[in-house]
Amino acid sequence: MEIVYILIGAILIGGTLTFGHIWRQKKALMILQADSQKLTEKAIKKCLPLVLKQPLELSSPRPIADVWGKGVLAFEYQGYLQRPDSLDLDALRQALTVQLKLFAKEEHLTSEYSEQVFVISDLWLKEKTLHIDLAYVINRATASYIRDVSQLDGK
Repeated sequence: MEIVYILIGAILIGGTLTFGHIWRQKKALMILQADSQKLTEKAIKKCLPLVLKQPLELSSPRPIADVWGKGVLAFEYQGYLQRPDSLDLDALRQALTVQLKLFAKEEHLTSEYSEQVFVISDLWLKEKTLHIDLAYVINRATASYIRDVSQLDGK
């Protein structure tokens, strides 16, 4: 009978420790995502007006991790354009990439996973809404996401 109590105790202790570990990991990831979202938002709000020749108010960012998995630090921004027909998406992507590199340099941001700290993983126009997916490549999950998207795009 004592052995049953010992086994039950061991199972309860193991379950409690496992739950605590998972909870701490999830909380740490949520903090990392929130901090990354703030920094990514700061970057896009500073850099986009420098290259976009028309006013654009961005919506609140939406994490892409919901689709691509845990740990992906990428966010979708949307904004309504008055004159979408005057927009060259390739030129916008190139100019925004340059500004994001300068922003990262000014802020002393580096990544051990990528040459670029901020990567535009997708940029498209649907009707009059500009969509920008911006990744903050500071962890393995986000670097893998960028690699996967590049392979899907055939780059």
